[in-house]
Amino acid sequence: MNKCLIYFFNMIENSRNVFTLTVEEFKEVSKLVLADLIDLLKQKVQIEDKESNDIISIHDVSIMTGYKLSTIYTKLSRKEMPVLSSRRPLLFSKNAISEWINSGRPSESERIANEFKINKKKKV
Repeated sequence: MNKCLIYFFNMIENSRNVFTLTVEEFKEVSKLVLADLIDLLKQKVQIEDKESNDIISIHDVSIMTGYKLSTIYTKLSRKEMPVLSSRRPLLFSKNAISEWINSGRPSESERIANEFKINKKKKV
């Protein structure tokens, strides 16, 4: 539990209101709140860094799948492969590609249903 919450719980247990703080106590609480905010921001940056490592290039996809670049371009044009950006540079999610590989080839009915969903979204 962070220091700021512990301090406030102690104040509540002592039946003391926040507005009765002395200047020194207020400075101490402010420092604790600021330290907690900095810790939260650092955690958020670390999470965003992990997410950004998920983005890979077409060359990485080629290595993961064993496909030639021309095969990947063909699959993209047929919308058979997940992609993050459809413009250059092509960017892919490593997790999405792994899931796509593990899911195997979709059946013909699944492919037609997916195309229908995509076309329906484009019309809206």
